[in-house]
Amino acid sequence: MKRMLQVVILVAALVLFVVFGSAMADNSLDGLWEGGRPDSSVIISQDGNNIYLAVYVIIDGEAYVQHGQGKRAGNNVTFSMKTTSNVKNWPLTQEFKATVSADGNSISGTNTHKLGTFPFTWTKKTR
Repeated sequence: MKRMLQVVILVAALVLFVVFGSAMADNSLDGLWEGGRPDSSVIISQDGNNIYLAVYVIIDGEAYVQHGQGKRAGNNVTFSMKTTSNVKNWPLTQEFKATVSADGNSISGTNTHKLGTFPFTWTKKTR
């Protein structure tokens, strides 16, 4: 009887690991995201709790690129971005604080830079 209980507990633990491990993997931020502006794309790579980002956007016909990195803790993300080219006095550095949706398909929060603090939402296009 004791042996059977051990086997049942082991199987239950394995099932929970598979179910919740898969759910966490499915909630990865890896992929291509639609930025908060028209003609913008965001690529995110998640490595454990570390996130790395690259942004390409066209504003008034001019293109610029940003790159950044940050951290993820559960559904909370914080990251800093640096603009590699100054287009029309766009801020060179920006700080982001956001929340990942429960399904992992959107990120919403605030973007703070020299012009103020503004809301943003990104939507996942691909995995």
